[in-house]
Amino acid sequence: MQLADGSSAFVWKQITANHQTELPLDYVHWYPGEPNAPNTEFCLALFQQVNYAWVDLSCDYELNVVCEIDIA
Repeated sequence: MQLADGSSAFVWKQITANHQTELPLDYVHWYPGEPNAPNTEFCLALFQQVNYAWVDLSCDYELNVVCEIDIA
């Protein structure tokens, strides 16, 4: 899953694997009060401390990532 806030505040979209299509989200799991910084936080993270709910944060943070790979 890759999500992007892009240039529109609080308009998060799913980006397809080929990066050609942006899809509206049909599932969300935001932590209460999130997303909360439309002009400065354009990345999304999951933290165990909040039961893996979604939080938006600055893209300057260096965190572990989850990657999608084709195993077929």
